[in-house]
Amino acid sequence: MKPLTLAALFLLASALLTPASADTDPLRGFSRQAVKNARQLELALSGTTWVYHYQGEDFPLQFGASGKVEKLQWWPTVYWRIIGPSEVLLEDSSDGKLMVLRFNDATTKFECKDWAGPLASGSLNAEN
Repeated sequence: MKPLTLAALFLLASALLTPASADTDPLRGFSRQAVKNARQLELALSGTTWVYHYQGEDFPLQFGASGKVEKLQWWPTVYWRIIGPSEVLLEDSSDGKLMVLRFNDATTKFECKDWAGPLASGSLNAEN
């Protein structure tokens, strides 16, 4: 896994701190390749089921096509969005908590720091 790059941190901070109404073009400032990579990640994840590995237990989760994280009963208000070529931001709309998932190049595994603090990971469900 690659550590979160300075550019990805900047993009994350910009996305979180810039009001949506500040710019009418949501892709302004992004290269065509960055947009293409983000779209490829979206297509690779949308509708797929994963196994979230947390403190020795496994939990199913799905990246819903609507942007909602599904199947994980403890995350009923969590939504996902692409923030980089291999990064996804999870946001809990009930309390504003954020979690960044960093995917491997093959988009078959990810690593993250769970909401509660411990490191966690995920792997693509073999049934996809």
